[in-house]
Amino acid sequence: MAIGIVAAGVLVWLSCAAGARQLVISEQLFRVTYSTLELTGGSETVRCPVTLEGSFSSESFPKTSGLRLGSVTRAALTEGSCTNGRARVLAETLPWAVQYSSFTGTLPAISSIALRLGGAAFSVRGSGLPRKE
Repeated sequence: MAIGIVAAGVLVWLSCAAGARQLVISEQLFRVTYSTLELTGGSETVRCPVTLEGSFSSESFPKTSGLRLGSVTRAALTEGSCTNGRARVLAETLPWAVQYSSFTGTLPAISSIALRLGGAAFSVRGSGLPRKE
């Protein structure tokens, strides 16, 4: 099963200063490590550590919802490290689009930034699901 994920409130992804119209990024490359990412396999939730790496395509962006900011070019999930089932990254779907969604807070003090990962896909099998051979 392929699923999409949403990265909400991941200020950690962006080391940025915000102006009235632009997001300014001080680092082109990013690496985000989730100690537990929840993936749904059927009716069960499988939890796995996941690392995403990629880059931003520019140093500044207008705050426009849906705007592509960059790409995830590598995703790592160690098979067997999940709880309540198994999962793996569908690497053939890379790169995944990193898109701006919104921010919270009052300018110039942004408290969080919501990003969307377009095309992110995993194969997920909960421990209670029948095995496909």
